[in-house]
Amino acid sequence: MTDAEKLTPWISAIASAAAAGNSDPYQFAALALRESGAGWAPTYWPKGSAVGWGDGATQEQPELGHGFGLFQLDRRWHAPFISSPAAQTVAGQATYACKILATNRIILSKSPLHLTGDALERAAFAAYNAGTGPVLAAILRAHDPDACTAHHDYSSWIFAKAEELRIAAPDLF
Repeated sequence: MTDAEKLTPWISAIASAAAAGNSDPYQFAALALRESGAGWAPTYWPKGSAVGWGDGATQEQPELGHGFGLFQLDRRWHAPFISSPAAQTVAGQATYACKILATNRIILSKSPLHLTGDALERAAFAAYNAGTGPVLAAILRAHDPDACTAHHDYSSWIFAKAEELRIAAPDLF
């Protein structure tokens, strides 16, 4: 199954949330691919579902996972949202994930670093994974914003995957 095929059921919700959240829809779709494989990651259960679990989930006990939904919202930090009716919809999850990115942008743009453009976007996506504090600390030490992220490639992976999607499926959005 191609990445575009994995995303197909969720395109409308991703496009709407990205537009409302001032995010590039291809980058936002890449976020869903990075976090849950758009519902098809090896450790995401049940496969193909918008309301699945990952990050420690097993097929036998998916509820043991920490990450919920297509954007893998961590139950330790986002429990009130995860237990809300909005979390049971792709639109609700996408809107919430876009709000996290928007908050990251605000915090990071007000830092002494005065990040803008792609540097701000990369930092916002890195902060989705690692938090704004660690990302700011990495940048202040003249490190890449991904230095503190999982596999040290989070935002660069998002940007590269977005370009792959744009080329492979130019009419996706």
